[in-house]
Amino acid sequence: MKIRKSVLQEALKVLGKVVSQTSPVEIQRSVRFLGVGAQVWLTATDGVESVTIEVAGDAGGDGGFCGRL
Repeated sequence: MKIRKSVLQEALKVLGKVVSQTSPVEIQRSVRFLGVGAQVWLTATDGVESVTIEVAGDAGGDGGFCGRL
């Protein structure tokens, strides 16, 4: 999966606001990358809210991965 650094940086600014919210309850935060052809979606969740952003990139096929924070 290829995403320009500047595009990824802008997307992570927005997604970072979701995963950095404080909560008194233990929650699982994650960021998911999903790609199909030339379309790439980044989704961040704090266990309650989710935000998805479509960015320009090359998925190199179909697939994705998820990272727990």
